Amino acid sequence: MNEFGWRYFHFVDPSGPRINIVEHQTDIFGLETKPYMTMITKEPKKEPLRFKGEPNLVWEKDTTNGNGKFDFTFDNARFSGEITESTQHHSLTDIVLYQDEAGRKSHWAVDIPYGKVIGELKTPAGEKQITGYLYQDRQWGDILIQEWVKNWTWTHLANNELFTVAFCINTTDGQKSWHSMSGQRGQEVLIKNELEVPHIEKLSKSGHQDKQTFQAEIKIAGGLSASFLLSPKNIMRSRLNEIYNNFSASYLRWSVDGVTNYSNKPVQGVAEYIEIQKK
Repeated sequence: MNEFGWRYFHFVDPSGPRINIVEHQTDIFGLETKPYMTMITKEPKKEPLRFKGEPNLVWEKDTTNGNGKFDFTFDNARFSGEITESTQHHSLTDIVLYQDEAGRKSHWAVDIPYGKVIGELKTPAGEKQITGYLYQDRQWGDILIQEWVKNWTWTHLANNELFTVAFCINTTDGQKSWHSMSGQRGQEVLIKNELEVPHIEKLSKSGHQDKQTFQAEIKIAGGLSASFLLSPKNIMRSRLNEIYNNFSASYLRWSVDGVTNYSNKPVQGVAEYIEIQKK
């Protein structure tokens, strides 16, 4: 049986770096099966830094108040700190993104759609105090994504007042597995599957997504709307036209800043796009 899995952590300091950390049970395609951990940091107007090593982390969260602590350690980098606030929702613990006729499933859980953190980031570029926002999810399953995903776009945006998450997947058999969640501090998390993300079509029709700037939008039916740019200068990770045994794939991740219709304050976050072509 082919299985895959990873746990994803995303941190944003509004005035500083965006930090993505992934604890891999496998790589994204389930091909590399020895566990490992990666971290990418991206500061404004600077090139991203990437670190990889064996899993070496502490992630502790109180189930009653959502507070906790974290510590991610690499050979030449470390990010540690405290979770001072977090939002959760019971219906986000196991979302089935796709199920084939044989009953194989791809799962997604959003453990923390929005949180706040304070911490310290140490890299060869120096030490920085981090104050900002947190997102944490997981994906796992027994059907590999290259067997059913045509393309997807995922985005998390937040500020001191609100957050939004949009995960939109187009499948090889013509289905849509589109999901969104949004919320304002102190209010219920809103979960909807009716939304518009017109930039996914723009990205799918472009052969050089890393060379162009795309105007991106998320419009949740009857709710929050957000607009932001996907710019080459803000790319955190770029893996284009990678060739495997029976498929090829491209993956991009951007640091993004945008605006919403629910707040006069800007929002910050991360967006990603992946497309897969079977041979």
